[in-house]
Amino acid sequence: MGTQKFNSDIDVNGEVKGTSLDVNGNNGITSNVYGEYIKITLADFAMGGYTGNTKFGVAFDKTAGSTTYGVRVADSAAELYTFVTIPQGYKATHVEIYGKRTKAVEAFEVQIDASTAVSKGTGFCNTEFAITNVSSTATNLLMIEVVVNSNAADRVYGGRVKIATI
Repeated sequence: MGTQKFNSDIDVNGEVKGTSLDVNGNNGITSNVYGEYIKITLADFAMGGYTGNTKFGVAFDKTAGSTTYGVRVADSAAELYTFVTIPQGYKATHVEIYGKRTKAVEAFEVQIDASTAVSKGTGFCNTEFAITNVSSTATNLLMIEVVVNSNAADRVYGGRVKIATI
């Protein structure tokens, strides 16, 4: 089986810091993490609920290379949202959403046990922007809002969140 190598430190409180590996060398991070990024897929997006109960949902067009490829909203008065869980022992540092147009993007820290949303940074589609670091906790996650104003023309392709060890 060979020698197992572990790369982590234990602080004065006995908490493991850095990259923790199990006996098989796995770090326990899910498959949507690639290197230092959490991938945001098209399926991760939901539409905001400000448009009434008859215009909910997002649509996806799979015509690759066309002007209609991507996720779009059903109503031009809506926004797209995605919620990203930050792996234990990591912090979110940057956000990038890919889309057809340069739309406004804002990142918030939200809680699963409270109705708070604290802005951590703003930017635009197709440009990685820095956010105030959001360290993982048992109750927080990152909410990303993409402002759209055309249900016919605005498209989102996905995105990513850059992470670093705490």
